Amino acid sequence: PAYIGRVFVLKIGKDVLRRAQEVGLVQNISQLRAHGIRIVVMHAVRDFNPKDWPGLEGKGVKCGIDNREGIDSEIAAGTIPFVYCGRDQEFRSDFIAAELAVSLKADKLIYLTDTEVLGPDGAILHQVTMDTAKSLLGFLQGHMREKMESAILALKGGVKRIHIVNVGEEDALLGELLTSEGVGTMVYEKTYFAMGFAKTG
Repeated sequence: PAYIGRVFVLKIGKDVLRRAQEVGLVQNISQLRAHGIRIVVMHAVRDFNPKDWPGLEGKGVKCGIDNREGIDSEIAAGTIPFVYCGRDQEFRSDFIAAELAVSLKADKLIYLTDTEVLGPDGAILHQVTMDTAKSLLGFLQGHMREKMESAILALKGGVKRIHIVNVGEEDALLGELLTSEGVGTMVYEKTYFAMGFAKTG
Protein backbone atom coordinates (compact mmCIF):
# COMPACT_ATOMS: atom_id res chain seq x y z
CA PRO A 1 0.00 0.00 0.00
CA ALA A 2 2.89 2.40 0.62
CA TYR A 3 3.67 2.43 -3.10
CA ILE A 4 0.23 3.23 -4.49
CA GLY A 5 0.67 6.03 -7.04
CA ARG A 6 4.48 5.86 -6.85
CA VAL A 7 6.71 5.51 -9.90
CA PHE A 8 9.01 2.54 -10.53
CA VAL A 9 11.41 2.78 -13.49
CA LEU A 10 12.33 -0.62 -14.93
CA LYS A 11 15.44 -0.79 -17.12
CA ILE A 12 15.29 -4.05 -19.07
CA GLY A 13 18.23 -5.50 -20.96
CA LYS A 14 17.86 -6.91 -24.50
CA ASP A 15 18.00 -10.59 -23.62
CA VAL A 16 15.64 -10.17 -20.67
CA LEU A 17 13.14 -8.22 -22.78
CA ARG A 18 12.94 -11.07 -25.27
CA ARG A 19 12.44 -13.66 -22.49
CA ALA A 20 9.95 -11.60 -20.47
CA GLN A 21 7.02 -13.97 -21.02
CA GLU A 22 9.11 -17.04 -20.33
CA VAL A 23 10.34 -15.87 -16.90
CA GLY A 24 7.01 -14.44 -15.78
CA LEU A 25 8.17 -10.82 -15.95
CA VAL A 26 5.10 -9.61 -17.82
CA GLN A 27 2.83 -11.15 -15.18
CA ASN A 28 4.92 -9.61 -12.38
CA ILE A 29 4.63 -6.14 -13.91
CA SER A 30 0.90 -6.65 -14.38
CA GLN A 31 0.55 -7.48 -10.67
CA LEU A 32 2.47 -4.37 -9.63
CA ARG A 33 0.24 -2.21 -11.83
CA ALA A 34 -2.85 -3.85 -10.39
CA HIS A 35 -1.76 -2.55 -6.98
CA GLY A 36 -1.60 1.04 -8.23
CA ILE A 37 2.13 1.33 -8.93
CA ARG A 38 3.03 3.46 -11.94
CA ILE A 39 5.48 1.58 -14.14
CA VAL A 40 7.88 3.07 -16.70
CA VAL A 41 9.78 0.54 -18.83
CA MET A 42 13.01 1.57 -20.51
CA HIS A 43 14.75 -0.61 -23.09
CA ALA A 44 17.15 -0.50 -26.04
CA VAL A 45 15.39 -2.79 -28.53
CA ARG A 46 14.40 -0.84 -31.59
CA ASP A 47 11.82 -3.27 -32.98
CA PHE A 48 10.09 -4.01 -29.68
CA ASN A 49 6.31 -3.61 -29.75
CA PRO A 50 4.44 -3.23 -26.42
CA LYS A 51 1.58 -5.21 -27.98
CA ASP A 52 3.87 -8.24 -27.74
CA TRP A 53 3.13 -8.19 -24.00
CA PRO A 54 -0.57 -9.15 -23.78
CA GLY A 55 -2.42 -8.04 -20.70
CA LEU A 56 -0.42 -4.85 -20.27
CA GLU A 57 -1.70 -1.60 -21.67
CA GLY A 58 1.39 0.21 -22.91
CA LYS A 59 2.64 2.53 -25.61
CA GLY A 60 6.05 3.02 -27.16
CA VAL A 61 7.69 6.35 -26.43
CA LYS A 62 10.79 7.64 -28.18
CA CYS A 63 13.90 8.82 -26.36
CA GLY A 64 14.31 9.01 -22.63
CA ILE A 65 14.69 12.03 -20.42
CA ASP A 66 14.37 14.29 -23.48
CA ASN A 67 10.74 13.30 -23.90
CA ARG A 68 9.30 13.92 -20.46
CA GLU A 69 6.07 15.28 -21.93
CA GLY A 70 5.33 12.03 -23.77
CA ILE A 71 6.25 9.92 -20.77
CA ASP A 72 4.19 12.03 -18.35
CA SER A 73 1.13 11.88 -20.61
CA GLU A 74 1.24 8.07 -20.71
CA ILE A 75 1.63 7.85 -16.93
CA ALA A 76 -1.29 10.24 -16.45
CA ALA A 77 -3.40 8.13 -18.82
CA GLY A 78 -2.71 5.05 -16.73
CA THR A 79 -0.73 3.25 -19.43
CA ILE A 80 2.87 2.06 -19.32
CA PRO A 81 5.36 4.16 -21.30
CA PHE A 82 7.84 1.83 -23.01
CA VAL A 83 10.76 4.19 -23.47
CA TYR A 84 13.24 3.39 -26.23
CA CYS A 85 16.58 5.00 -25.37
CA GLY A 86 17.95 4.76 -28.92
CA ARG A 87 20.60 2.57 -30.49
CA ASP A 88 23.15 5.39 -30.50
CA GLN A 89 22.66 5.75 -26.72
CA GLU A 90 22.54 2.06 -25.90
CA PHE A 91 26.08 2.08 -24.51
CA ARG A 92 25.01 4.46 -21.74
CA SER A 93 21.43 3.28 -21.30
CA ASP A 94 21.95 2.46 -17.59
CA PHE A 95 22.89 6.08 -16.93
CA ILE A 96 19.97 7.36 -18.99
CA ALA A 97 17.66 5.17 -16.88
CA ALA A 98 19.13 6.73 -13.72
CA GLU A 99 18.63 10.24 -15.11
CA LEU A 100 15.05 9.38 -16.05
CA ALA A 101 14.31 7.95 -12.58
CA VAL A 102 15.65 11.12 -10.96
CA SER A 103 13.65 13.32 -13.33
CA LEU A 104 10.43 11.40 -12.59
CA LYS A 105 11.14 11.43 -8.83
CA ALA A 106 10.80 7.65 -8.90
CA ASP A 107 10.76 5.67 -5.67
CA LYS A 108 12.62 2.78 -7.28
CA LEU A 109 14.94 2.19 -10.20
CA ILE A 110 15.09 -1.50 -11.08
CA TYR A 111 17.68 -3.01 -13.41
CA LEU A 112 16.44 -6.35 -14.76
CA THR A 113 19.39 -8.41 -15.98
CA ASP A 114 20.60 -11.99 -16.46
CA THR A 115 23.42 -11.84 -13.89
CA GLU A 116 23.86 -11.21 -10.16
CA VAL A 117 25.97 -8.71 -8.26
CA LEU A 118 28.70 -10.81 -6.69
CA GLY A 119 31.11 -9.66 -4.02
CA PRO A 120 34.85 -10.46 -3.85
CA ASP A 121 33.99 -13.75 -2.09
CA GLY A 122 31.68 -14.83 -4.92
CA ALA A 123 28.49 -14.51 -2.86
CA ILE A 124 25.44 -12.50 -3.98
CA LEU A 125 25.33 -9.06 -2.39
CA HIS A 126 21.72 -8.61 -1.25
CA GLN A 127 22.06 -5.17 0.38
CA VAL A 128 24.63 -2.53 -0.48
CA THR A 129 24.94 0.95 0.99
CA MET A 130 26.07 3.80 -1.24
CA ASP A 131 29.49 3.85 0.46
CA THR A 132 29.91 0.12 -0.16
CA ALA A 133 28.78 0.59 -3.76
CA LYS A 134 31.54 3.14 -4.28
CA SER A 135 34.11 0.74 -2.87
CA LEU A 136 32.92 -1.99 -5.26
CA LEU A 137 33.60 0.06 -8.38
CA GLY A 138 37.22 -1.07 -8.41
CA PHE A 139 36.11 -4.71 -8.31
CA LEU A 140 33.08 -4.85 -10.61
CA GLN A 141 33.56 -4.98 -14.36
CA GLY A 142 31.61 -4.30 -17.55
CA HIS A 143 27.87 -3.75 -17.44
CA MET A 144 27.64 -4.47 -13.72
CA ARG A 145 30.08 -1.68 -12.95
CA GLU A 146 28.01 0.68 -15.11
CA LYS A 147 24.86 -0.32 -13.26
CA MET A 148 26.49 0.32 -9.90
CA GLU A 149 27.84 3.69 -11.06
CA SER A 150 24.41 4.70 -12.33
CA ALA A 151 22.83 3.45 -9.09
CA ILE A 152 25.06 5.84 -7.14
CA LEU A 153 24.03 8.71 -9.42
CA ALA A 154 20.35 7.85 -8.93
CA LEU A 155 20.74 7.79 -5.14
CA LYS A 156 22.43 11.17 -5.20
CA GLY A 157 19.52 12.45 -7.29
CA GLY A 158 16.93 11.38 -4.75
CA VAL A 159 15.83 7.89 -5.85
CA LYS A 160 15.36 5.95 -2.61
CA ARG A 161 16.12 2.40 -3.71
CA ILE A 162 17.88 0.82 -6.68
CA HIS A 163 17.45 -2.89 -7.32
CA ILE A 164 19.57 -5.08 -9.61
CA VAL A 165 17.67 -8.30 -10.26
CA ASN A 166 18.58 -11.45 -12.18
CA VAL A 167 15.30 -12.57 -13.72
CA GLY A 168 16.54 -16.08 -14.46
CA GLU A 169 14.16 -17.44 -11.86
CA GLU A 170 10.42 -17.17 -12.24
CA ASP A 171 8.78 -14.27 -10.36
CA ALA A 172 12.19 -12.77 -9.50
CA LEU A 173 10.86 -9.20 -9.66
CA LEU A 174 8.18 -9.88 -7.05
CA GLY A 175 10.64 -11.91 -5.01
CA GLU A 176 12.98 -8.93 -4.82
CA LEU A 177 10.33 -6.36 -3.96
CA LEU A 178 8.02 -8.33 -1.68
CA THR A 179 10.32 -10.43 0.50
CA SER A 180 12.59 -9.34 3.34
CA GLU A 181 15.87 -10.73 1.95
CA GLY A 182 15.04 -10.37 -1.73
CA VAL A 183 16.58 -12.32 -4.57
CA GLY A 184 18.73 -9.57 -6.09
CA THR A 185 20.74 -6.60 -4.85
CA MET A 186 19.27 -3.48 -3.26
CA VAL A 187 21.41 -0.35 -3.24
CA TYR A 188 20.42 2.38 -0.80
CA GLU A 189 21.81 5.45 0.91
CA LYS A 190 20.22 5.17 4.34
CA THR A 191 18.80 2.22 6.22
CA TYR A 192 15.02 2.34 6.22
CA PHE A 193 12.92 1.19 9.14
CA ALA A 194 9.13 1.03 9.15
CA MET A 195 6.50 -0.28 11.51
CA GLY A 196 3.34 -2.02 10.41
CA PHE A 197 0.20 -2.96 12.31
CA ALA A 198 -0.45 -6.66 12.89
CA LYS A 199 -3.94 -8.10 12.81
CA THR A 200 -5.01 -10.91 15.08
CA GLY A 201 -6.39 -14.15 13.74
